[in-house]
Amino acid sequence: MFSDKIKSSLFLKYSDKEIDSLLGINPNKVESELSGGTPETYIGKGLLPEALFTSYKDCYQILSSLQTRPGETLIDLGAGIGRMAITAALFFPHLKVKSIEIVKERLDLGIKVYKKMGLPIDGFINERFEKVDLQTPHYIFLYLPTDSSLKKVMYTLKKIEAPLTLIAIESHGDLLPSLTKNYPWLKKQKKTLKTFSKRWDESISFFKTIPELKTFLQEEKDLYKKIFENLEKNGRVEIKDIPIKWRHTFLLELSESKKYELVIEDQDIGMDKKYFWLASTYQLKNSLKNNYQANFPEREFSIEQISSIIKTDPSLNKWRELRFQDSSFYSFGKIRKIIISPKKSIEFSIKGRVLLDELNKNL
Repeated sequence: MFSDKIKSSLFLKYSDKEIDSLLGINPNKVESELSGGTPETYIGKGLLPEALFTSYKDCYQILSSLQTRPGETLIDLGAGIGRMAITAALFFPHLKVKSIEIVKERLDLGIKVYKKMGLPIDGFINERFEKVDLQTPHYIFLYLPTDSSLKKVMYTLKKIEAPLTLIAIESHGDLLPSLTKNYPWLKKQKKTLKTFSKRWDESISFFKTIPELKTFLQEEKDLYKKIFENLEKNGRVEIKDIPIKWRHTFLLELSESKKYELVIEDQDIGMDKKYFWLASTYQLKNSLKNNYQANFPEREFSIEQISSIIKTDPSLNKWRELRFQDSSFYSFGKIRKIIISPKKSIEFSIKGRVLLDELNKNL
């Protein structure tokens, strides 16, 4: 009778809040009592359960569309209160769902429901996903990942090297473009669904790993090895020497390292001469305009402006460190740009551009 009530509510007028009430859980109360937490938990961001968690109706339509078979596994990354697992238990009991969530208080709500149903709770995992053995899942569900957590997720999934379907709901406006452009080992499917809940673009998208995944990954591995060897040996790789197919993915590969710099070609307004400045690859990412957004310094530029990738010049380490720290240099202000050509100089927020030789004389 308990299950029949819940099933009816999915097809009639009940909201997620009402379904939660029928299940005997109160996500609003749990969220109001949480504090602290890392950025990917969204604790303290003022987000209501409607924004934080996928609706039961969307879980249902996703699982219905997948046409899952007995023995298959779906992993819900950042599962929240476990709505995907609850929906599967009610309507698709043949499907194994692993709910991975780092906020224990959220996951405990899903566990409470499963215990009421008399179901095993071993699929609820309170841990960071990178510490979990994902084994070989058939489906991965993603909603609301931060930029840094998405990179870690995708790096882990790529290593599975097996056919995989990824389901994604847009969250900040950059998830679907990122999946489409940054991960060429995934192919976006024509099939889409419309969310019942209000979301960024109200679409649910499906991606599959490409059939030639193993060949692709080996080609990527061999090329990256060659490029890194050239960087170590020569200290520099021209962007034109990296095949177009791999330029974007290689640049993002460097985004975890502070070791390398991009040489950016630029031109001051009203001036004829060009100059070249450095942008760290660390935390480099795509902007929604298909440009690149550097954090050190905070600047946006196109791939056409990238001249080369270099290992850092030791003589610039002091200035690079100040730039990473976002610290002021005496009364000169913060570092806006490290310019390497035509003459090495530092552009400060207050003092403007000062030749490096002059700075070194006065240190």
